[in-house]
Amino acid sequence: MSGFAPQFRTRTARPTVLAAVLVLVLLVPVGFLFLQSYDSVNDRRTATQREIEGVAYLRALGHLTFTITNAQAASVAGRGADQDAVSAAVSQVAAADDRYGDTLRTHDRWSGVRARIDSIRSDPRGDSATALSAYQEVTDLLLGLYGKVRDESGLSHDPDADAYQLQESVGANLPIAVIAAGRLADLNAYSSTLPQAQQLAALPDLAMARVTLTYSSNRLIDGLRAASDDTESRTLGGNVLSTLDRFQLTTQELLAAAGQVGQPSADASLVVLRRADVQKAAGDLSTTILNEVDRLLEARRDALTRDRWLLLAAGALALLLAVLAIVVLVLAARTARANARLAARASAPDERLPRQRTTGGPPQDPAAWGPARVGSVAQRERSGAAR
Repeated sequence: MSGFAPQFRTRTARPTVLAAVLVLVLLVPVGFLFLQSYDSVNDRRTATQREIEGVAYLRALGHLTFTITNAQAASVAGRGADQDAVSAAVSQVAAADDRYGDTLRTHDRWSGVRARIDSIRSDPRGDSATALSAYQEVTDLLLGLYGKVRDESGLSHDPDADAYQLQESVGANLPIAVIAAGRLADLNAYSSTLPQAQQLAALPDLAMARVTLTYSSNRLIDGLRAASDDTESRTLGGNVLSTLDRFQLTTQELLAAAGQVGQPSADASLVVLRRADVQKAAGDLSTTILNEVDRLLEARRDALTRDRWLLLAAGALALLLAVLAIVVLVLAARTARANARLAARASAPDERLPRQRTTGGPPQDPAAWGPARVGSVAQRERSGAAR
């Protein structure tokens, strides 16, 4: 019986150790899946946050684009540009670049745009041809900055169809359409003041502005309609399509007022009015699109934030359950060893009790022998003493 307790402890400890090892081994794939899922969700959330920053930068660029096209119109018409409006728009983009430029890597691009704007502002007056050429350089640089913001922020690679169409509309097609509309109106106004022979030299530029406006506005319309068809948002379709219809109508009116290439418009002032209508409709459409894409991205970021917290809670719960399982196994093993010791003690002989003789029969009480036998024993003892 002396070897029973150690053997029992060995038999009970071995399954406990194996179970604890199994729990720890199961934690390895669970931890790997947790880290992989958490990294994926966190990366997507970081990418979405970068896109939101890109939308904020595009909002500032849109304001600057409208201001520059207005300044171009004033310069071509021989009026001085509104320098206060230009300064405010430049300051707005500069603030956005200071805040997001490190992430979006736009400092160099913005420095080039700002330097070119400052060079124009230093010589605000000049002939219309020079103003058109100078502002075309600025708008080309602006469009390059648009592309840089979209690429670095990840907007141009957005996986959702509705968000992708919205960002392409507000970050590519709409700025091109606004710049082309302004250039078409300003070229028309400028060429109408030239002699007949010199008007022929402006025809290629007029044709290019007209084609660019038509192409970009058509792509803008198709993209926004596709976004409204592929979205789950309840507000996108109604908000965007209503302003889109007005932009489409004003664009068609501008093209009609500008006349066909080679045919001067009947009324140059009408072209100016139609361009102002396009500018207003484009401004409202830009604000609407930016608000909608912002809403989509913020909803995605919030959902990813919830997923991240759920993953953290699930990982913590899995770790807690594993620790509890190990604790339960250890306590169960200790209980089994305690029971084994009690069982071993119960089966062992009690050394405090007198030992029984093993050679003879059980000891008997002399009082139970009877008087005859007691007397004979006493006589034998006396006779022996006499001898």
